[in-house]
Amino acid sequence: SNGANVTVTNLTISEGEDGIQVDDGNLNVINSIFTNNKSDGIEIAGENTNLNVVGSSFTSNEKDGIDINGNNTTSFVINSTFSDNGDNGFDINAVGQNVKVIDSTIISNNNTGIEIGTSGEVTNNVVQIFNNQIIDNLTGDSGGGVSVLGIDNEVLLLNNQITGNSAEVNGGGIAVDSGNTMFLGNNTITDNIADSDNDGTGDGGGLFIGLGAIVGIRASQIRDNFDLEAESRNVFGNFFDLGDNDIAGNDIQV
Repeated sequence: SNGANVTVTNLTISEGEDGIQVDDGNLNVINSIFTNNKSDGIEIAGENTNLNVVGSSFTSNEKDGIDINGNNTTSFVINSTFSDNGDNGFDINAVGQNVKVIDSTIISNNNTGIEIGTSGEVTNNVVQIFNNQIIDNLTGDSGGGVSVLGIDNEVLLLNNQITGNSAEVNGGGIAVDSGNTMFLGNNTITDNIADSDNDGTGDGGGLFIGLGAIVGIRASQIRDNFDLEAESRNVFGNFFDLGDNDIAGNDIQV
């Protein structure tokens, strides 16, 4: 797609390079399947693009389910599935993104479920993640379920189940780099693993908070997570406890 407004409905798109690449334009995807593509299911390469995805599936693509690589994109994803992709389920790596992911399942991807930002860069993304199942994703880095990289990202997670994810380094469930802001409300974060390769490098089985990140937590359950070195099984780092949480207190390290 280049400079066009495109709507894709009830299609299966497979065995392409990217299933769809958008360089400049707007894309609506409804009840469609993106599978076994050689790169991403959808790649947003151009700037100032609008992406809307409803009831669609991104599975077994060699790289990401969706890769947002163009700046200043607005994305809305609802009732969709990201599974068994070779890299991230959903990769939000450009600058100035406004993204909502709602009522979706992000499961068994071979890197982070949802990756936000780019390490070492000011990315200024605003990402809202509501009512999702983020399950059984694994990464060789940090943030098995959700990873927030770079600087000046704002992330809101409400009513999500983040379970069974693993990271070889920090944050089996969630990792938040320094310089970012996150609010967690009414989430269940359980049975995630940090330091999954058991090499002694990695903290925060449920949640890793980098020094200087601002994180508030309310009405969330963070327990029964694991750090294979047993140093900080549930939460590593400083956060604002905003009340009504169930966090295993003797497993918090700050």
